[in-house]
Amino acid sequence: MLSTFYKVDSGKVGLYLIPFAIGNFLGPVVLGRLFDTVGRRKMIAGTYIVSGVLLLITAYLFKQGTLNATTQTICWCVIFFFASAGASSAYLTVSEIFPMETRAMCIAFFYAVGTGLGGAVGPLLFGSLINTKHVTPVFWGYVLASGLMIAAGVVAAFLAVDAEQKQLEEIATPITAAEADVVGEREDGARRDVARGRRHAGVGRGSSHGWAPNSSYSSVIDDDLHDEVAAIEAALRGNGPLDRDALKHQVNSRRWGPGCFARALSQAVDAGIVTRVGRSRFALARDSRPAGVPFVQRSQRERSGRR
Repeated sequence: MLSTFYKVDSGKVGLYLIPFAIGNFLGPVVLGRLFDTVGRRKMIAGTYIVSGVLLLITAYLFKQGTLNATTQTICWCVIFFFASAGASSAYLTVSEIFPMETRAMCIAFFYAVGTGLGGAVGPLLFGSLINTKHVTPVFWGYVLASGLMIAAGVVAAFLAVDAEQKQLEEIATPITAAEADVVGEREDGARRDVARGRRHAGVGRGSSHGWAPNSSYSSVIDDDLHDEVAAIEAALRGNGPLDRDALKHQVNSRRWGPGCFARALSQAVDAGIVTRVGRSRFALARDSRPAGVPFVQRSQRERSGRR
C-alpha cells in the first residue's frame, strides 16, 4: 500500500510500521482489563464493530484520495488499537465456553483454522488487489474486510457468553463433574426404588445397601455391558475406592469405545454393585457375597436358599 499508492521508498517502509506496531500493542494493554469489568460480550462486540466502522471510513477516505502515507498509517494505528484488543481477547475468552477437558483442544483448533484462513486468504486477496495499482479494487477489499469485522461483532453481541469475573467451572461444567452428577442422580433414584420395593414387599437382604432379593445382575445390566461392569467390579475389589480417572485407567476403558465407561459405571451404580463415596470417587458396595462371586450367582443362591 505505502510503496504502490503513496510512493514511499521501500527502505523507509519499516519506519511507518513502528507506530503501527505500537498501536497494535497498546490496544490489548489498555483495553484488555475492560473485558473482565465492562464485560466479554460488550467489549468483543464493541471492539470488532468499532474497528470495522473505522476501516470502512478509512476505505472511503482512501478512495477519495484525501489520505497520504502518514495519515493512512495513523488510521491503521487507530483501527488496530481496537481490532487487536478484540481479536486477542476473543481468541482467549472463546475457550471459556468449552468444558475443561476439551478447552485446550478447542481453542487450538479454532485458532489454527482462523489463522490458516486469514493468513492465507488475506495476503493473497489484498496482494492481487494492490497489484492492479487501481484504487477501486483495493477500496472494495477494505469494504469486504470491514463487513466481516462488523458481522463478527454482531455475532458476538448475540451469542457471546457473559463470563466476566466468573470461575471457569461456572461457565462450562467439566465433563467429569457432569457425568458424576448423572451417576449420583441415578444412584439416588435406584436407592429410592429399592426402598419403595421393600416397603411394598416387606422383605429384604437385611442390609442397607439397596439390593432386593429378587434382583438379578442380568436384569439390570445391558447385555453388551456385562464384561465392562465385571471389569469395574474387579478393579474396585482389588484396589479399593478409586477416583474416576484412576478407575478408567485400571480397566483400560480407552479400548471400550466412546461413552462405554460412563454407561457401564452408571449401570453398576444402578445395580448396587458400585457406590459413590465422593464427588468423583467410587467404591465397591459392601455386601455379604464371597470375593469373586458375581451378583447373578449370589442372587441365584439366595433365592434357592429361601425356597
